[in-house]
Amino acid sequence: MSSSRQFTSSLYFLTLTLLLQNVLGIDPLFNSCSSNENSTANYGSYKTSLNVLMGSFYHLASANEGFALGSLGQNNQDRPYGLVLCRGDVSYSDCRTFVANATREIHKLCPDSKAAILAYDNCLLKYSNKDFFG
Repeated sequence: MSSSRQFTSSLYFLTLTLLLQNVLGIDPLFNSCSSNENSTANYGSYKTSLNVLMGSFYHLASANEGFALGSLGQNNQDRPYGLVLCRGDVSYSDCRTFVANATREIHKLCPDSKAAILAYDNCLLKYSNKDFFG
């Protein structure tokens, strides 16, 4: 009887893990970082503005039905433009979780890039030093 319970518990855990991966889109489908010539290493104010912008997306995306678009900075050289978009069937809480995880991940994958894209199955995060809002 205990092996039956252990099997059932293991099955529940495996199912939950697979569902969580599917909902949160754990593995990025695509990522792209700008080349080293577009590095933020020498642009402290750009990097600061980018960090503030990425932090604001955590709240904005869940409040705006999984979508946030923004820019921050005093002049064009120091102004990052950013976008976060969660698929329409993604819950607000899952979208917030994605934004938090994607922000950390994009900083790991593209630590000094002035432009980067990180796409998951359910969500997308993009930033650039060039205005792409159209």
